[in-house]
Amino acid sequence: SHPEWREKLRHNVARIKKGMRQLGFDVGDSPMPIVTWTLQSADEMKKVQKELLDRGIAVAYTKYVGAPSGGVLRASIFSAHTDAHIDRILEELKKLV
Repeated sequence: SHPEWREKLRHNVARIKKGMRQLGFDVGDSPMPIVTWTLQSADEMKKVQKELLDRGIAVAYTKYVGAPSGGVLRASIFSAHTDAHIDRILEELKKLV
């Protein structure tokens, strides 16, 4: 068991969710290490997904039961992510939306 990994994961989830809220995204309060958010349209979400991937950041555009009809962007957060990784996705999102 590695309690430091769990603590780092909690830290990373809190950090990205706080940053995304500051950017105006509704990311909910779940402690789960998956962040989902929406934009104005499916086309805009697909464009942002591609732009992030071009910048080396992998997020998924997906549709599933229970998600908004236009789909969502989704990022998985890991304990291996550094503060710099989290800050970078926030910086890139700020540039794109």
